[in-house]
Amino acid sequence: MNIHQQRQLLDLSVSLNSLVQVREKIGAQFFDLSRLSLLAEEAGADCISLYVDESNWSSLAMNVEQLARQVINTFELEVAASDFMLKHLETIPVTHVCLVDVDASNAAQYVALDLEQNFSQVQSFVKQLQARGIYVSAFISPTPAAIAAVAELRISRVRLDCSSYVEVAEDSQRAHALAQIQTALTNCVGRGMVVGIEGKFDSAQVQALATISDISQFHLNELVVAHSLQCGWESAIRNIKASLVKSRLNRRADGG
Repeated sequence: MNIHQQRQLLDLSVSLNSLVQVREKIGAQFFDLSRLSLLAEEAGADCISLYVDESNWSSLAMNVEQLARQVINTFELEVAASDFMLKHLETIPVTHVCLVDVDASNAAQYVALDLEQNFSQVQSFVKQLQARGIYVSAFISPTPAAIAAVAELRISRVRLDCSSYVEVAEDSQRAHALAQIQTALTNCVGRGMVVGIEGKFDSAQVQALATISDISQFHLNELVVAHSLQCGWESAIRNIKASLVKSRLNRRADGG
């Protein structure tokens, strides 16, 4: 499949991270991550993702192994480039890893990869994972420097951090952030990369962004959980996926 064909697809990646955080805060063991991931795939999710680091590995290691063996489409593990994770990735059959950085203010969350500060460490980490046959992607800021660094690492799949677009209050600021994302998309696709986006989007933002043909994947976390409180886990995923496809098809019908 060439890059033009890949750009015609629009995948939905569903994160389990919010569910994990709720489970750990309230101690509720009824969150069966394996069953939830199965239901998500049945409802249309193309990818299931989960963030792990040294602080939560002991409580999630069994879940990670189950998900790695069970998920039919793609199971992607979000990790920081550390010796700890490199060691533990040897013990589980994970085939897809997305590189992130740990949020210094909250270890339960991650932020975009800082390649300016950690390039050599990340480069070594990537080479070792790729040597094991693991597909590596990266969560990055939509900046020329970050994109160039990822290209140097020979990473061909990225997620763009869209927090600047989501968090601004003024329309003029949002338009500027959107222009930055569109420039980054053009830059990435021009380098042969497959590009997804991630952010705390609302439904209207998802529908608007889905019309941009260079976007191949939406990575959603909070929106799925918020919708599931209203209509249930499977229905939320099914409705969001349908909305994505409808927005993309409408754009094509309009000649986009």
